[in-house]
Amino acid sequence: MNKKDLDLFEKKIEDNINKEDTLLDDEAMEENLSDYDLSSNTTEEKISKLPWLVAFFLIVIISITTCSMFLNNNPQTIFTMAIDNFFTKITDDIGENAYDISKGNIKIDFDINSNDENSNLYRELSKNKLDINYRIDSTNNQSIFKINTNYENKESLSLQLYNDKNNMYVHYDNIFDKYIKYENNNYYKTIRSNEYKTILNGLNQAFDKVATSEKITNTKNNLDYDIKTLKVHESKLIINKKNYKRVSDNFINSLKSNEEFISSISNILNISSSDAKIKLNKLSKILKNYFKEAENFEVILYTDRNTKNFIKAIFTSKLGTFEIINKEDTYLYNFNDIKNNIKSDGSIKTVTNSKKDKYDINIIMNLSLNDKVINSKYNIIFTNKKASSFGKTNIKDYVKNSDLNELDKIEIYSKLLENPTIKTLKDFMK
Repeated sequence: MNKKDLDLFEKKIEDNINKEDTLLDDEAMEENLSDYDLSSNTTEEKISKLPWLVAFFLIVIISITTCSMFLNNNPQTIFTMAIDNFFTKITDDIGENAYDISKGNIKIDFDINSNDENSNLYRELSKNKLDINYRIDSTNNQSIFKINTNYENKESLSLQLYNDKNNMYVHYDNIFDKYIKYENNNYYKTIRSNEYKTILNGLNQAFDKVATSEKITNTKNNLDYDIKTLKVHESKLIINKKNYKRVSDNFINSLKSNEEFISSISNILNISSSDAKIKLNKLSKILKNYFKEAENFEVILYTDRNTKNFIKAIFTSKLGTFEIINKEDTYLYNFNDIKNNIKSDGSIKTVTNSKKDKYDINIIMNLSLNDKVINSKYNIIFTNKKASSFGKTNIKDYVKNSDLNELDKIEIYSKLLENPTIKTLKDFMK
């Protein structure tokens, strides 16, 4: 390498070092920048653009807020929110419990009294209590129910019901020593609790469909509620001769087009999907006839303005009124059928544990028909948990119901009729 080339190489190294120093030295960079004209992209110009960006974002935020306020105060939105809140509260209390195999217990006791000619019968009936242990295999459509009844706190009737697909086997303890097989039993089918949720969700959607298709009016009001006054939205839907057909069709068509709803209702009623839709068509005719007779049917929903919670619903027409009031875990109701002179009021209270596998349900019903009054209270404790296996049931020793001889039938029926539980039920069903 000659001297000229060497000098050139050294100069390149120096130039590179100077460039690195410039990149690392902020003061040197500022000095270098000051030598150039940046009038086309000054800091002042960049800052001058900032208000436009702020204004843009403010417009977006205001637009979103305005839309949200509009939607939240839109009568149809408020009405559907009340409906959704009502159904959500109910469905939230229902555990999924969609187990392949489940086990549980049902305890039922009740007290019924009246001032009519059946008062003694009601008292006798109220002396019975029911205790049922069960195990269900939903996949194989099998179940076993061990039913024990008590009359005046003494063991009364005990029996076992074993269902295997379309066959049912019944064992009457201390009455007959063999299972009795009833073939082609089409009345039983296993039902999962999530199917009830599907039914409720379908009804919720159908009511929403009606609400979004009709005119809803809304006013802000005060409502006396549980020794206090609440600020509420009072939303109203009127069903009259102008829209009763459309309301009925929208409601029923929403259910008919909901395949999950149809599947669940078919399973619960143990009928085909086509039969379920036929029943819905009949229901549509009933609704239309009722609305036509009612002439001016009003649905009024009250929603807490702060929490958006459903508070109260009133259904009223010249035929009567029906009112539902929500109080935490209790629903109160009042019913007045003017046409048939029937009045009823009461409450349904449900307490559910955190796992949603145990329910304590208390029902109070007071019924008045002319001068007759019937008061009743029901307490139901229901548990449902996952089971590891269905287990085995020894039903080898059975006799078909059709093969029972006359002597066996007479013996079974006579012993059943001697049982106090069966006797009161028989008298009650006369």
